[in-house]
Amino acid sequence: MLNKRIAYFLLAVSVLFSSWIYWGTDLKTKQTLTSREWYTNTVFIASREAGKAMPELSEISKIHGRDTLKFLPNGSYIKASVMNFYDQKHEMFMEMELSESGQWELSDNYLLVHPDNVVDTTPNKAGRSFSDEQMGVIKELYMLDAQESKRIDIINNTSILLTSLDHGSIILSSN
Repeated sequence: MLNKRIAYFLLAVSVLFSSWIYWGTDLKTKQTLTSREWYTNTVFIASREAGKAMPELSEISKIHGRDTLKFLPNGSYIKASVMNFYDQKHEMFMEMELSESGQWELSDNYLLVHPDNVVDTTPNKAGRSFSDEQMGVIKELYMLDAQESKRIDIINNTSILLTSLDHGSIILSSN
């Protein structure tokens, strides 16, 4: 009888400890993040001040981005982005496709992304409206955004909220 009580007690302690490890660490978050392909839509609206600060990008009024992300269990990730650029008349004047790869890690519910490679995969580069200097600035801004650490909150199995340190938010969704 005493042996049964000890066995049940040890089982209960084991279950509690295992639950604490699973729910209290980044394990569940990592499992959710790597379980599927994630999609996001973002819109950046340029202000007049931004155009003054970066004159090479003053013709842009809005950028609409669509991303597909896959986080792999080995700590690497791949991201495919399509960005549509709109002028001051709100007409799309260029589409750009980028492919990004690198490493990712979780630390105390923060997603840390380290891009290794960003490649312009736009099929029709001849019809591009930007100079090489402008493209360099766009890629640099893209990389800076990618490198920013983001707090990760799981909303449900198909939605994740990423909040950056400047309080900007992105929702990753999946089918």
